[in-house]
Amino acid sequence: MMWDTAAGQCIAESAGAQVLTVDGEPLHYQRENLLNPFFVVSLPR
Repeated sequence: MMWDTAAGQCIAESAGAQVLTVDGEPLHYQRENLLNPFFVVSLPR
């Protein structure tokens, strides 16, 4: 669910990481579906 990952995303992005869907799009929370799509967290090169 969105609220399960929002804080972790903030921490990861504050540390310089990227949180992206498997399609390479940023993970967004302004949507009707509360379930998160599959996503990855990675540091840029």
